[in-house]
Amino acid sequence: MKVILLTDVKGVGRKGDKKEVADGYAGNFLVPRGLAAPATSGVVRGVEEAKAVERKKSVRARSRARSVARTLRKEPLIFEEKVSPAGTLYSAVTGEKIVAAVRPLAGDIDIKVELDRPIKEPGEHRVRITLNNDTTVDARCTVRSSEE
Repeated sequence: MKVILLTDVKGVGRKGDKKEVADGYAGNFLVPRGLAAPATSGVVRGVEEAKAVERKKSVRARSRARSVARTLRKEPLIFEEKVSPAGTLYSAVTGEKIVAAVRPLAGDIDIKVELDRPIKEPGEHRVRITLNNDTTVDARCTVRSSEE
C-alpha cells in the first residue's frame, strides 16, 4: 500500500515521503496512529503544498539568520552587571542571558550559544552563536560594571 508519512518514522522514512509498505503495517500501525495516510491524490497535493510553505519559511529564516549574524559581527552585545570588589561578577553572564539579548534581533529563529563556562569577569569576550542551525557567528560580548 502506498502511504504518505505524516511524521518521521524510524526505519521507514521522513515526514512527507511517499512509501510503499505492507498493507497490514499501514492499516494496523501507521494509519491508526496518525503516522501516515493513504497516498490519495488529495493527501499528496496537501503534503506538496505543506512542503512548499516549509521551504519558503526556511528561506526566510535563513535570510533572517544571515542578517542577524551581520549585525552581531558589527556590534557587540553589551551586558551591565554588578561587579564585586574582587573584580568578578556577582551574577555570571550565561548562555540564557546571551540568547535573551539576541532574541529581539532574531525573532523566532533558533538560537544556540556555545560557552565553555559562564562569563564571570568584566571585559570583552568572544561567544559562538549558531542561528537557525546553519549560520554561525563569533560575536563579541562586552561585560561592563553597573554602578549602583
